[in-house]
Order: sequence, then C-alpha cells, then structure tokens
Amino acid sequence: LALLLRHQAESGELSRLFTGTTIKHLPQEKLRLVRVPVAPPAEQERIVVAIEEAFSKLDAGEAALRTARQRLKRMRDAVLTAAVTGRLVPQDPTDTPVTELLAQAGASALHRAGLDDLPLSWRWIRLGDMCRVSVGTTPSRADRTLWGGGVPWVSSGEVAFNRIRHTRETISAAAIAGRPDRLLPRGTVMLAMIGEGRTRGQPAVLEIEAAHNQNCASIRVADAPIASAWLYTVLAARYERTRQSGAGNNQPALNKSLVEAIEVPLAPPDEQLRVVAEVEWQFSFIEACERAVDAGLARSAALRRSVLKAAFEGRLVPHDPSDEPASVLLERIRAGRAASGSPKLRRTRPVRSGS
Repeated sequence: LALLLRHQAESGELSRLFTGTTIKHLPQEKLRLVRVPVAPPAEQERIVVAIEEAFSKLDAGEAALRTARQRLKRMRDAVLTAAVTGRLVPQDPTDTPVTELLAQAGASALHRAGLDDLPLSWRWIRLGDMCRVSVGTTPSRADRTLWGGGVPWVSSGEVAFNRIRHTRETISAAAIAGRPDRLLPRGTVMLAMIGEGRTRGQPAVLEIEAAHNQNCASIRVADAPIASAWLYTVLAARYERTRQSGAGNNQPALNKSLVEAIEVPLAPPDEQLRVVAEVEWQFSFIEACERAVDAGLARSAALRRSVLKAAFEGRLVPHDPSDEPASVLLERIRAGRAASGSPKLRRTRPVRSGS
C-alpha cells in the first residue's frame, strides 16, 4: 500500500484529490476515494520483493553517480587551484615577466612567502593597485522615465559565475546622464558584494555594455595587463575566501575598499591566455561528465516510476494460479466488517491480469 501511494503521488493521481490553494492537503473523505488494485496476498509479497530488489540496484547506481558528481566538483576546484598557482600549464621563459609590466604601469608587487609562492615570472598584486573598482547605483523607482530604456542594468543576482549577455532590467540614458563612467565596457569583470546565500563573492564577465547596481562591484581591466578571463578565473578560485572577507554582522557584505584590497596572482599576459584556454578545455570535459551524471540520475528516476507502474498493472512478476484470489480475500474482509458493524467495502472493477 505504501508503494502504491508513492506511485500515485509521483504520477499525479493523488494530486487530483488535493484541496486548498496556498497549502495543499488531502482530506480523509478524499483519501477514501483512492482506488487500490488488490492482488492475491502471495503475489503482493512477490511484487514487494521484486520492487525492493530493483530499487536496491537503482540506489547503488544513484549513489555511484552522486559520488562521481562530488569527484567532478573536486576536480573543478583542483583545476582552478592549479590554474592560479602556476601548475596548470608550463611556464615559457620567453614571456615578459610581470615585474616589467608593473614597472611600466608604475605599480608595485606584494611580497608573500610560504605556501602562496608563485612561479618566478609571476607576482602578487592588490586589485585596486592595477584596476579601477566602481560601485553602481539604482535609479529612483519612482521616476519611470529612468527605467525601460536601452541601457542594460546588472543586478547582483545576475552575477553568478557566468558571462552576462543580457539583463532582466534596463534603464534609460537619462539615468546615467552626466556620468558616462557608469556605462561599463565589454570585458569588465563583475563581483557580487551582497548576499547571505551563495551570491556574495561570485564573479562574472560583461559581454555587453551595461550599468549596474550598488550591490556589485565592477572591475575594469582595459588599462591593466590583466585579461578579463584571467581575473574571472582568479576570483572564481578564491570564491570562498572572498566570501569570508565580507564586512557586517546581520548581512555580511563586501564593499569597494574590500574589493580593492583583494590580493590576486598575476601571470605574464601570454601565460594568462594559455591558462584560461586550458581551464576552459578541462571545464568543458567536466561539464560533459556532469551532464552524463544528470542524465543517469534522470534515467534512474524514470526507471523507478516504470517499476512501480508495472507493479500495479500486474506486469512486474508472473501470476501463480495457485494463489488465493483477491476476491476471496475481499469476501473475507467484507464478512469481518459485517460482523463488526464496520462500513461496507466498495466493490470496483477488478484489474485484469496483464492489463
């Protein structure tokens, strides 16, 4: 009976009996209307055994798939870690050292030692020393002339380990009039600053010109020897560390100063591109594996539904003519109810074997 009700719930048959709008519930009088196919008692036992055996195999397969998914996540993390520590691709001695680039830009490197040591041609920098960090604004919602124009407007929820090609909302040119710096160029790296959930600390790369709200920071790399994809990779790799640096008590958050203070490793420009290409190649393989895992879990769920459907249509186990018929069982129940004064059983059309 438990397996039958599970099957009817998953197939939507029970949902037709639910009442209520905000909170759905199944009243007892509706529950009494649920149709129950009754097999001979001995066959019920065989069906349950067959279902449990099938589900046990599916459980094992799903557990293996979930383990694979966890390993793929660890593989993704390992790729990012190797990428930003100089261990993903070999260094090329002909690359221009970062020290020369910093000298040309009038910037200085940070001195760090220990576990965070980098290849000789790399250096640590403070993000604000090389890139311009800005915080956006939200135009007044009361002034409808500032909204619905042709300027894409990024909210922090749209900054989610992605490339931003369109936005949910747009603002008008009047909303940024007199502040042309509010319109960010393509290639700007975004960083979500607000959010108690998973939002805070997530990066993205703009593939369109756009403005943004005050809950995310924009990091312009156009005038620095930093590729957008490289900085995105670094911020993705240090996501958890960035989240921990949030300020505030009730709702931890980043701010402009904290973003400017983020320390990032800087590789020679040519090596940045080689690393990014390798990350993208390895991630494409990982994503293909993740899709295969998701497809396997979906097939397993479909198989469970098929097993239950076959079970309650009399197609899962062979019938045994020597079993006591269900009709005898029902007559015995009716007789017992009649003797005790309980309500009568309703007789419904029997389910034919093999139907």
